[in-house]
Amino acid sequence: MTFVADIKTGDLLVIKGDVCKVSETVKETDGHYRLNMFNFRDGSGFYEISDHETSFDNFNPESAEFVLKEKKSDSLVFQSSSGEEQIEVPVHVLGENVKLLRNDETVFIKYVNGLIADVELPKTVVQTVAFTEDIEKDTSRTEFIKEAKLQNGKNITVPAFIKNGDRIRIHLDTGEYVCRE
Repeated sequence: MTFVADIKTGDLLVIKGDVCKVSETVKETDGHYRLNMFNFRDGSGFYEISDHETSFDNFNPESAEFVLKEKKSDSLVFQSSSGEEQIEVPVHVLGENVKLLRNDETVFIKYVNGLIADVELPKTVVQTVAFTEDIEKDTSRTEFIKEAKLQNGKNITVPAFIKNGDRIRIHLDTGEYVCRE
């Protein structure tokens, strides 16, 4: 058992039969704790108020390696590395930037009591620039950024030196350019 005061961001709890991930813990001025949570099953955010004596069962999630096999308009299909299991996860649960994942990208899926509890995505992904305009250096311009269209159709802001066909690394949480590969 874990008392609410010992719960940290990232911990997994089962609330009303659903596996939820703690996104923030806040100790209120009245001594109660507010746990901001994310429900993996439906993608909703909510909070739970508890006093310092409230306790939750400890969970040691199982983790399994999966590979992205298919992108659908509103979901991603992952296959276990053994090839025996496939899981379809709605995009809204993972966030729009997961569309930047390439097929065969590896993720880790955590389970608690047979329920999906979390999907650990890579921090960055590599994409190829499909089109961007060449910009000539101009000493009167102070900014050297431009738009680029990636092969998957997503637009991103990149430095002026990026050219068509360049492979670039993108931060998955923010969708921002990190570096050229």
